[in-house]
Amino acid sequence: MATGAAAVETRTKKLAGLQALKEDLQRYLQPEDYELIKTQLQREIKRRKQEEIELWHRHRDERYRGLLGEDRFLKMYRERQELDELIRNPMTD
Repeated sequence: MATGAAAVETRTKKLAGLQALKEDLQRYLQPEDYELIKTQLQREIKRRKQEEIELWHRHRDERYRGLLGEDRFLKMYRERQELDELIRNPMTD
């Protein structure tokens, strides 16, 4: 899907631009201001990476839905959710 790849490329360019801006501003800012901007930038990068992961998951799911059909896809999706839940919350005896 070209639009998904283009969106990822656009986000990557934006993140690189934000990083360059941060480096340029560091010379002109007080240390506490720089730290605040750095923290905000790290949060924004984390948020955008999470959005990218979610976009990838939706794209993958739609691709599988088209290949497998609705019923088989939903069965696979539920099984994957159950496995994810077991991994996140393992049963301990």
